Amino acid sequence: MRISKHTEVKDLRLALMKPNRKKIGNIVDKFNETITMNYGKTHELSFSVPLKWGYFHRYKDNPLLELLKPWYLIKAEFYGMTEWFVITKRTKSMNEDGASYIYECKSLPFLLTKYKVRRFEETSINLKEAANSCLKNTGWKVDHIDSELNTKYRQFDVTSSTKLDLLYTICEKFGATPLFNTENMTVSFYKDTDKGTYKGLWFKTGQYIVDINDIEDTEEVTTRLYPTGKDGIGINSVNPTGQAYIDDFSYFLYPFNRDENRNVIQKSNYMSNELCHAILDYNLIVNEQGNKFHLLLEQQKQVEEKKTVLKNEQYTLEL
Repeated sequence: MRISKHTEVKDLRLALMKPNRKKIGNIVDKFNETITMNYGKTHELSFSVPLKWGYFHRYKDNPLLELLKPWYLIKAEFYGMTEWFVITKRTKSMNEDGASYIYECKSLPFLLTKYKVRRFEETSINLKEAANSCLKNTGWKVDHIDSELNTKYRQFDVTSSTKLDLLYTICEKFGATPLFNTENMTVSFYKDTDKGTYKGLWFKTGQYIVDINDIEDTEEVTTRLYPTGKDGIGINSVNPTGQAYIDDFSYFLYPFNRDENRNVIQKSNYMSNELCHAILDYNLIVNEQGNKFHLLLEQQKQVEEKKTVLKNEQYTLEL
């Protein structure tokens, strides 16, 4: 489904609440509202409020600023959804358009960072038990858990954490994604494949997107990778080249292209044709010999297993 440019976008409605969820009033005099929805994580909300309020060139201090206090709650309604946020930061901004305060808010699960966990140690526990233990005495409850996730049991030994970080650790252990309901203060746990289904919505410039930035950072370009494992183990024994690294020059080869007869169709932006031919020829040899090499490694493994059995039989006979 492609959304038309002229499709009406529903306004974001914000209401200011006390920490006990008692409504103070609606936030009308605001601008630059932005909501960032983070799947499986805490969402973010920011908006600006002018320092002065009034009309017909008669302005006075904005009374709303006295009401917007840290740790007060913001109820946001948009597209039929309701999300609760807590005010975490206020920044005074001065520019040519005037003075204002920028308020930054995080969704309600952020408050779980204020609950400290000194130690969480369990030998064998399922997702429901772990989540209930984590959320105990926080006001949050477990709602739905995928039945397949709850059949798994895991071990935990966590120290010096927060309730929110512990919850993310639990989800990582079980391969679950948490979905927070800030209206009812409940958490549901799903498999990644159960949520985030593609609905056919298209985003492009002029349709919900104001601008797009595609950044190329040369500091991120790497041509040699050194994989290492536990205790510094390398890949020399399983690498067809026998080296401890893997090379990839595709960034500098691009857009070099040749046909079956080695005729150059398109040159590289960085390398000479001769160097491009040499690299591609080398890669072909490594790939061809690599298949044979891995086949030999598998045969070697089988022979070593037989050797181990015979060694055990020899040891028994010698006894």
